[in-house]
Amino acid sequence: MRKFIIILIVGVVVGEGSLWFLEGFPLKKKKSYPILMEIYREVKELGSYPHDDFVKREFFVGEDPDDTNKDIHALILIQRLDQKQKITLQITYLKSSSNDSEVDYMKSVRAISWFLKENKIELIQSDYSEKERELFLPQVLRSIQDKKRLLKLLHHR
Repeated sequence: MRKFIIILIVGVVVGEGSLWFLEGFPLKKKKSYPILMEIYREVKELGSYPHDDFVKREFFVGEDPDDTNKDIHALILIQRLDQKQKITLQITYLKSSSNDSEVDYMKSVRAISWFLKENKIELIQSDYSEKERELFLPQVLRSIQDKKRLLKLLHHR
């Protein structure tokens, strides 16, 4: 009992940061999880390309309607693994070439990976904090939805 109390006090003193290894453990539902679920649904609805057994889609993130003016690229990969699906969201931040404004180079890459089983998310890895995910993921979702609307308009012509 005494050992338990000492461990508990150390945990409280060190704070929630000491529990980083439990990120995917369902202690409390993260606010970003519904957005991750919606990103999955939107991309899954687009389906895979012919002859692929996975879904891979790419989008540019940002407010400008012209993708060539956006400096964030998002790649979403959905893979089926046994009874669950693995989803990877890779974000590439771009910077314009100093020599040619039409050429962008990779500045940095960050990723989020999660498993989805029976509508439950298990976070595998994230280069974003929970707060960063809450702020950034809605922008990714909006870009996906905007691209889908554009594709539907083109399809109905």
